[in-house]
Amino acid sequence: MENFKKELFRKEYNTDFPFYDELKTEECIKIKEDIENKYQIQDRYFDKDLSKMHIFFDKLNAEDENFNFLNLIKELNLKEDNNIYVTWNSFVDIDKFSIKDFCKYFDDIWYPVADDIDVLNQDLSWIISIRHDGGIYYIKS
Repeated sequence: MENFKKELFRKEYNTDFPFYDELKTEECIKIKEDIENKYQIQDRYFDKDLSKMHIFFDKLNAEDENFNFLNLIKELNLKEDNNIYVTWNSFVDIDKFSIKDFCKYFDDIWYPVADDIDVLNQDLSWIISIRHDGGIYYIKS
């Protein structure tokens, strides 16, 4: 997550952003490779092939005032994990959040207009993409 978001959080709430883990480069590469294997994607076509697999979910939009990520998981009938991975740039940098903190601070993590994020669970059985316009796409194995 970009440092400016943590700084804005600190100014607004007068406390540090809750703990999350910024994965090392090797861990990010491993997750991307695991996704390639699980979903049979070639590295050089990774973004293109992954986006071809996306299913648009039109019942919710992340820009909705009452958007709740846990409700999204329930609507999609996905397995809920204690921790999730979030990436803003095609799995080059990945952060690991508790799902509780991610949901609670979603508006401080995802910025409309600016951010396209992918959120995935630990066994990679689902990937949710939230676009800059709030559009939601998903993949599940």
